[in-house]
Amino acid sequence: MEDGAHERSASGADFSSDSLEAATAFYGDVFGLQPVMDHGWIITLADRERPQAQLSLMTRDATAPVIPDASIQVDDVDACHIRIPNGQ
Repeated sequence: MEDGAHERSASGADFSSDSLEAATAFYGDVFGLQPVMDHGWIITLADRERPQAQLSLMTRDATAPVIPDASIQVDDVDACHIRIPNGQ
């Protein structure tokens, strides 16, 4: 997928980005998640009031057979999609 591209499903959406910094800011703005772990190659964002709501963003994992994307599960994917700025 291209940077900022997304696929929609009934319960969630898969996203990818070439920049952890940009993705962290983007998902923080859209979902209100804040960094709770940062190892440089993987950053986990969470809702501090609902810590079970998490999103991990990764750069290329040299041991993985594919480039990882972020996977997010939400109660209402359409409501979150509407909040994405500029229809990205």
